[in-house]
Amino acid sequence: DPEVKEITLPPAIEEAIGSGKKLKIKYISSNGEETVRTIEPIEVNASEDYLYLRAWCDLRQEQRTFRFDRIIEMKLNETG
Repeated sequence: DPEVKEITLPPAIEEAIGSGKKLKIKYISSNGEETVRTIEPIEVNASEDYLYLRAWCDLRQEQRTFRFDRIIEMKLNETG
């Protein structure tokens, strides 16, 4: 059986998923571009190597998947 790892999520993500609140994140894309985005988290997924956050992205107006290790800042968006 594969080893099951206990994952502790940042409180902001747990609160946002539980309440439908949005998060403001600073994200580094795979090509090194830094963007600030407002997202509405949907779920967290894990691969063998990384954790991923699936969310609605206001900037792109579509569902996107963000790699946890590329999120360099995260906070609850108090206005939405």
